Amino acid sequence: FKEACKEIREAKEMLKALEKGIMAMAIEQRNSNEEEEGGSKRDQEQETLLKDIKEIEIKTSMINLTNRRRKVPRIIQKKKETYKKKSLKGEQEKRREKKGEELEGEVEVQ
Repeated sequence: FKEACKEIREAKEMLKALEKGIMAMAIEQRNSNEEEEGGSKRDQEQETLLKDIKEIEIKTSMINLTNRRRKVPRIIQKKKETYKKKSLKGEQEKRREKKGEELEGEVEVQ
């Protein structure tokens, strides 16, 4: 569990560094393109870089989700089996007598 967390942290750090590098490259290209040419090429390159960044973010979020799912323990529900005891006739009579006594006791209290 701890090893997986460390791996995830390392991957996040690497992706953040990659993202910073891409953003720096985008800024450099934008500056050089502004000096040399018009803005159409700059816009296209910027869009592609932004798409790449979004793809990287999506991949990292998907990796994080799958890792979270793996970490969560799965709950296995056990089916409860209920068994009714086969009561003997004598036991049934005793139960009926007890119920009858309880009912008679309630009637007397009223």
